[in-house]
Amino acid sequence: MNYRTRLFDLLDVSINQLIFYTQLNHALVLGIPAIIPTGPNSAVYQFSNANGPIDSRGLETNVRIGYEAFKLYAGYSLVDTRRRYTGEEYNSPIPLTAKHRVNLVAVYELEGKFRLGLEAYYNGRKALSTGEYSSPFWLLGIMGERRWKHFSIFANLENIGNIRQDRYSPVVLPPVVQPSFREVWAPLEGFVANGSLKLLLN
Repeated sequence: MNYRTRLFDLLDVSINQLIFYTQLNHALVLGIPAIIPTGPNSAVYQFSNANGPIDSRGLETNVRIGYEAFKLYAGYSLVDTRRRYTGEEYNSPIPLTAKHRVNLVAVYELEGKFRLGLEAYYNGRKALSTGEYSSPFWLLGIMGERRWKHFSIFANLENIGNIRQDRYSPVVLPPVVQPSFREVWAPLEGFVANGSLKLLLN
């Protein structure tokens, strides 16, 4: 569903609302490890078709507000995914899928001259295959571009809050000679900065 209007003869507003339901039958899932008595590593993981469906339902709302050279984009998604096949996981959420997500982007642009953007993304807690839940977190970023006649300079700063999963809990578990690893549910690299110089030859 889409709706668009102009408020107070100043603001251009558009709203998009999505409601969805999806059912996946006979999904290929990772089963309980089979035990093979021979060899140093006896556990072997195998895939099989689930004897029940995976349900995914939710909604997504997106709003865009424009005022002269400013634009604001806001979005929210609610996703509830459930396993409906027999076993210990019955009716439990799909691991590593955040139920709540928010995205916010603000842009100021003078066409052909300057552009500045601020972005913020919220990831709600995620179910893990261990039965635990991850911590929620925000990712913040800023990007800018200055243009001249024959060249432009662009800079992009991502994850300026330096959010990393190892700040919440160790990712690599001992012993060092035969480590094990936690599921990845947050960025591993932390803060990232990059930039570029663009030449215009026309």
